[in-house]
Amino acid sequence: MAAQLPGCAGLTALLLLTTAAQAGPIGALIATIAGAFKGIAVAKLILGVVINAGLSLLSQALRKKSGRRNEPGLQNQFKGRGATASETAVLGRAAVLGHQIYHNSEGTNNIRYHDVIELGGLPGATMLRLIIDGEYSDLGSVHADWGNVISSKDADDGGNRAWIKTYDGSQTTADAKLVELFGADPDRPWTTNHILAGKPLALMTYEYDRKRFQHGVPELRFEMLGSPLYDPRSDSSVGGSGAQRHNTPASWAQTENLVLIIYNIMRGIDLPGGAVWGGGCDADDLPIANWVAAMNACDVDVDGRPKYRGGIEVKFTEEPRTFIADLLSGCAAQMVELGGVWRIQVDARATAVISVTDDDMSVSHDASLDPFPGLNGRGACQADHGYASRHQHHRKGGVVSRDHGLRIWPAHLACAAANKSKSPSPCPLSCRASWTARWVRP
Repeated sequence: MAAQLPGCAGLTALLLLTTAAQAGPIGALIATIAGAFKGIAVAKLILGVVINAGLSLLSQALRKKSGRRNEPGLQNQFKGRGATASETAVLGRAAVLGHQIYHNSEGTNNIRYHDVIELGGLPGATMLRLIIDGEYSDLGSVHADWGNVISSKDADDGGNRAWIKTYDGSQTTADAKLVELFGADPDRPWTTNHILAGKPLALMTYEYDRKRFQHGVPELRFEMLGSPLYDPRSDSSVGGSGAQRHNTPASWAQTENLVLIIYNIMRGIDLPGGAVWGGGCDADDLPIANWVAAMNACDVDVDGRPKYRGGIEVKFTEEPRTFIADLLSGCAAQMVELGGVWRIQVDARATAVISVTDDDMSVSHDASLDPFPGLNGRGACQADHGYASRHQHHRKGGVVSRDHGLRIWPAHLACAAANKSKSPSPCPLSCRASWTARWVRP
């Protein structure tokens, strides 16, 4: 049997890489290979292919990762970022804690406290919602100096007590009010040089209120939509439709499409200072028809929202492949490389490339395969403000009854599906892939 294992691995690779146009030649090749084997060897070969095909789509999610992260969800701590700490950025939609880079107080008895928080290292990221002390807060009217009122912190008499002003990294001057207040501060100056160009920022202002700030500075989370990314579907020069161009970042757009995020990481993301984080692949290394099909698979409408969407906060000091693995698990995808060319598949392949009947096999006993009738695990969830939480089970009664019960496998998903409702419901995770392969004696 040892001599047959390479054939099984090769057959699996062919199944994964085959496109619809190649189905005929590959099917003929596989049939030729199958004809070279006899009896039980064929059954074992085909069973091996079925197992590989069934498990590959969820293999990343069903295996608990080692190394970079043990749990999905928010990983950073809200604190000042020293010179040796990793620069981060949001790709897609994700909740972050941010890094405090400045704070100071002013007014009578230091009644007002100001906090400057960096929300990433790439320009163009924008805040969608603010989570303060564990609750989403509406943002009210705009103060000329402090930005939007944080309505949930208003006093009982209706007076405002907290504000937020955000920058997306495109700023060319320092915040004028902070310069006015602290430009000459001998201990913590904020001068005209404090522009932080290219850095998305949140400027928080709090006015002391014993009831509203019983525990001091409130706990903050920022739900972000990450920096713009290149979408070949919107580039008419490569067969798409639109004005985006890969060499013109100003033409790019923000996205929650997980495959599109992977595509940009594989092409390489330009960092301030000229470095590139990612694969550095040429366009020819990522066949556009294959990748566009996977992007479109993520955007399939399911009950009024895309089938797969989300995002992740990346650290530029860590290997891109670790984040790619999380993104793949978030959209039930797998990626393979052959001869320097990378292809990706979202969900199970819809087109069969070979048909095997009972006449093609000879086995000695019945066998069954139920690889993942149920799924259980943890993942980052917008319903829990970006923290890891238990997935809600979705079970199909007929499948459970047929399988004589439900067996649960652990999954660890780091990329959450964003929920735009004010009071989001628990994040659903469903696994409807369950089958039985029956081998009948001739």
